[in-house]
Amino acid sequence: MAQLIVNILNSGFSPDPATVSPGDSIVWNNPTMELQDATGATFATGPIPPGSASLPITFPVADPGQTYRSSTGLQGTVRVIATAGPTAVRWPQVRALFTDEDVDHMGPLGLDLNDQTTVCQNADEILTRVTSEGDDRMPPPPRAKWTADKVDLLRNWKNQGCPA
Repeated sequence: MAQLIVNILNSGFSPDPATVSPGDSIVWNNPTMELQDATGATFATGPIPPGSASLPITFPVADPGQTYRSSTGLQGTVRVIATAGPTAVRWPQVRALFTDEDVDHMGPLGLDLNDQTTVCQNADEILTRVTSEGDDRMPPPPRAKWTADKVDLLRNWKNQGCPA
């Protein structure tokens, strides 16, 4: 079974939503300087000190969206999606998600969207950008945000270890 790492940032949880399959687990990582936690209807991490991570929490059954909160006021969603079976996502499918404009927009920020290793190493940041609001999102306004299918494709590729 797979394990997803969710970072608790001062600005929110990343990735959000946290999407896993039944039987997968999530570990909440706290890179902030304050005590954090995450609590939902069916789970609680307990206190997570700065620089630490929670124990893995397994999500055994499908759930289209369970909201969870932190004691510091953050809110996120866990989606447990049942699939017919693991579908391998390959780099060419991921590369096709990025337009020339995306490549030009992210290049000055040090993200070469043509490079598989760079995209893999920065997948969480890219996922944050394609799901966020505001001028620093990708693609930049006024272009439309990515669809959920595109976000899920990138997230699944990352969770599968970024296969070529």
